[in-house]
Amino acid sequence: DFGKIADPIADKALIGAALIGLSVLDELPWWVTVLVLVREVGVTALRLVVIRHGVMPASRGGKVKTMLQSVAIGLLVLPTTGWLEDVALLVMAAAVVVAVVTGVDYVLRALRLRRTSARTTARDEARRLHELLLARGETLAVAESLTGGALAAALVAVPGVSATFRGGVVAYATDLKAALLGVDAGLLADRGPVDALVAAAMAAGARTRLGATYGVATTGVAGPDPQAGH
Repeated sequence: DFGKIADPIADKALIGAALIGLSVLDELPWWVTVLVLVREVGVTALRLVVIRHGVMPASRGGKVKTMLQSVAIGLLVLPTTGWLEDVALLVMAAAVVVAVVTGVDYVLRALRLRRTSARTTARDEARRLHELLLARGETLAVAESLTGGALAAALVAVPGVSATFRGGVVAYATDLKAALLGVDAGLLADRGPVDALVAAAMAAGARTRLGATYGVATTGVAGPDPQAGH
């Protein structure tokens, strides 16, 4: 994922430096350089803004834009005159058009990514759950093992959730499932921590000990090593 961000930034820096040099030498109008640079800086900033929701790799159009810019720059730095200079300017004009079109496409992709990302989906689901519980006058508690508090963090991101969320217990170690949540030690020894019955017992323990209407529990194996045969 780092390469998906760093490589396009490196390309933009090299292309931008070349365009500025051509404009300083009066080989390329400044408005072209400014337009391209604004587009590149804007797209880079946009990708960094939405990085919490996911990485936006360079599009095919963006790669075509970079190729056209590179060809145009290569032609413009040559001592060209006549029709060859016209070809260079036409290629640069095509690159500018593609840059604008792909810039708009990046904006649309960023909006779509933000609207459909797992982060946004989790926030929306947590808000709907809060609204449902609030309307029914009910509360929720969580017991977490595998998720290590991530479930509770998603729930408390909703404004006003204190009216419906009682709290959570992170019992990552197997013995804490018994000590903090009241899971039967015999069940843990017989079934292991990664088991549906254990998860149900964890949920019941969270509901009882935190005084909630409902209890929810998560358990599993994060890896890389197996645990209890899972």
